[in-house]
Amino acid sequence: MSTLSHLDLIRSLSYDQETGIFTWNIPTSKTAVGDQAGYLRKDGYRYIQINGKQCLAHRLAWFYVYKEWPPEDIDHINRNRADNRLENLRSSNRQLNAKNRSTYKNNTTGEAGVYYMTGKYKWRAIITIDGKAVSLGCFPCKYSATQARKRAEEKLGFY
Repeated sequence: MSTLSHLDLIRSLSYDQETGIFTWNIPTSKTAVGDQAGYLRKDGYRYIQINGKQCLAHRLAWFYVYKEWPPEDIDHINRNRADNRLENLRSSNRQLNAKNRSTYKNNTTGEAGVYYMTGKYKWRAIITIDGKAVSLGCFPCKYSATQARKRAEEKLGFY
């Protein structure tokens, strides 16, 4: 959304860094001054339409504060896509952003990268590096597999 100038943004919206909420500075046919801007979509992100374009609120927050568009991705530290407080946002790249993911919905163990190998009666730990799954080994218990995964996350700089 590089066509939006910083001046246009601050004329149109106010951003509260403590709450992460944008409010309108100018009235429209559907909004009043002080109304919260944007809406939550099914993907969990807040979108704001400004100058006829849909913008992600977390990217607008970055631009509002730092007066430049984020060079790459913006990561929500607490994984809540609607939480646009400045302290919850950090500049990231796609690879680092992907490391800050929650477990998948179909995860049955409750631990990322840990699963039970039914036929072998062992727990396996894996981690994905550069798009490839890497085995961290097989373990006699879930706790050992989980600890191996956590050590690998720390070593590889996962958030």
